Amino acid sequence: HSSSPEPYHFVRHPPSLSLISPVAMEEETLAANDAPAAAAPATEEEAEQRREIEKLRSERAHLQSDLDAAVAQVGMLRAAVEELQGSKSTTESRIQELEGKLSALLDERAEDARRSESDRRALEAVASRAAELEGDVSRLQHDLIAAASEGEEAVVEVRRLQEVEGKLRGEVMELEAKVLEAKSAEDGLKLSVEQLVGEKKVLEKKKGQAETKIAELEAKVESLESELTKTKLAVAELEVKMAVYEVKLENGNKAGVDGASERAVGRGHGAVGAKFPWKMVVASTGTVAAVAAVTCYLHRAKNRSA
Repeated sequence: HSSSPEPYHFVRHPPSLSLISPVAMEEETLAANDAPAAAAPATEEEAEQRREIEKLRSERAHLQSDLDAAVAQVGMLRAAVEELQGSKSTTESRIQELEGKLSALLDERAEDARRSESDRRALEAVASRAAELEGDVSRLQHDLIAAASEGEEAVVEVRRLQEVEGKLRGEVMELEAKVLEAKSAEDGLKLSVEQLVGEKKVLEKKKGQAETKIAELEAKVESLESELTKTKLAVAELEVKMAVYEVKLENGNKAGVDGASERAVGRGHGAVGAKFPWKMVVASTGTVAAVAAVTCYLHRAKNRSA
């Protein structure tokens, strides 16, 4: 998570006493007694600036709270995206597993179909042979009846053919049972294939829904990150405003005292340019540099967001 910029701390530096002589300090003290009346408007302006600073601080705290809430929401959404991606991976693995099972069942079904076709052809051949033998038996029986006197050999042949016929009938019944069993297994395989196909469709639908949800959450994360950038820019702008007001406040506090001090120095020494507020410039140099740094950061942040 990106943290908010640290607030700048402005340190006031007291004026250096080594630059003022004892006589000047005494005169400055006398002049400072006349300052309250002139400092009254500056005090009202200072109070107004302080109220504005407090207002900006309150607004900054509110924006910081919104920023923290947005960061927390982004974290939750990213966790939800990771969870959905894990679910998507599990679903894809399950789909691949079902596709493998489906392929194996289809291969098994094709093999059973080939075996059933082979058994059917064998059954047809046996049935054809049985029909031929039945015809032979009937013909031999007719011949036996017609020529009963031809001897025991014909009777033995008839019995042998009858035994062969019985065996063939048993083989026919066994093959018919195998055909029925193969057909039942084929029906079971068809049902399993249909169930697997249905389950695959359901999982593919869930996968599509998960991908749609992930896309929505990623779009929401991008939107929240954009809002985070805007909020950071707003906080930075408030920091700049606060820095400007603190510079104004600091300059306003020093104006009365420094002016009195410089008037005292001018009266004691008569130096050229003694009325220029050198100590005020030195005291506020660090503050102005801090404001310039914040302004440059804000400008770069706006360029990046643009």
